[in-house]
Amino acid sequence: MSDMLKAFGNTGGPDSPNYTHPLAEDILRECSSLLMEIPEGQRLLRYAKDRDINLHVMTGREPGYRYGDAHNVFLICPANTKAIDLDEMAVNLGLAVYDAELPALGSPHPTPGIFTPEMERIYLNHTLDIIIEMCKLANEFVKVRPNTKLIDLIEKLGHAEINRGIGLGKTKQELADVFEKSLKQN
Repeated sequence: MSDMLKAFGNTGGPDSPNYTHPLAEDILRECSSLLMEIPEGQRLLRYAKDRDINLHVMTGREPGYRYGDAHNVFLICPANTKAIDLDEMAVNLGLAVYDAELPALGSPHPTPGIFTPEMERIYLNHTLDIIIEMCKLANEFVKVRPNTKLIDLIEKLGHAEINRGIGLGKTKQELADVFEKSLKQN
């Protein structure tokens, strides 16, 4: 057996590792409860329910999410749950659902491996939509949970100027200009 097969097991076979987080139900319950505290969170959870979107929790190294398809999204949570920030996990759950909603809003998902100017535009637009939603969720959480560190995380991720622009009522095109400018600086 190759070293790669030893490391990953038989993908899809009976000996495949289980990546479902052992506390998946608890994590979903806690994150959903937090999302219910804010209007956008309530809207996203209602959307997930109405569209039969399955919410899964997988064990991973860092908090995050992955879009699977129109009916499956994955929250990624470290195995050591003492090291996670529940507000951040709730935002990730909201973003996972929002990512599933984007095609219905007219923002298609980028196709991996396709490198065309059109796909670059789709990728940039998709990424900006996610950043804007992240800022929206974080700012709504700050109103009900003032001690959250979500705004600090947005700044750490390099999106402080976009977040300020949202607060100032800038249009999506103005935010896109800010985003593209920030990409050129890095």
